[in-house]
Amino acid sequence: MSASYTVHELSDLAKAWAYEVGQISKSVDCARTKGWTFSGTPMATLTVRNPQGVDAWLDAWDNAYANFGNVLDRANALINDVQNNPVLSWDVYAATDTQGDVFSAMLDAVAPFDDLDRQLRMQGNPLDFPVGCLPQYPNVPQPTAPDFALDFYNRLGAVTKYLEKDVMPTGERIILALLSIGVLIAIAKR
Repeated sequence: MSASYTVHELSDLAKAWAYEVGQISKSVDCARTKGWTFSGTPMATLTVRNPQGVDAWLDAWDNAYANFGNVLDRANALINDVQNNPVLSWDVYAATDTQGDVFSAMLDAVAPFDDLDRQLRMQGNPLDFPVGCLPQYPNVPQPTAPDFALDFYNRLGAVTKYLEKDVMPTGERIILALLSIGVLIAIAKR
């Protein structure tokens, strides 16, 4: 089953990850000002136990950051196109462009950042990441897009409670219940 995400959901995802990638970037800048080694050359007097590990981390960071930037540009272009078109609604317009599914491309682009963050926090600090420079995420933007499936599910619960009140004949309750289930299945398959 493939899920179709809206441009509004893409906007929420892009904002959250732009914030998180920005926090990691600030941490890297902090570490470099404290002399964290890259490309085998210390920025100051700090020496690391594993310069190859630091170089590998920084290479992975640079590649992930560049890829994320490209996908974020795609996402922002689509978001702007939809927001500037009075005919389109970003709550229903699919997050796709001429290159394909932008939402999935965003998920693929952000996948490396979880591991990069995890490596900085590893026990024993094998990358000698400076104390006080670890990324913090206190203000991650929260989703604002409506969740139509969840809303329908909640409304179905209200219908079910109404049906349990025994205010309509059994046959009508069965038909209404079957119709509700059919709509729920149709939404789930979208």
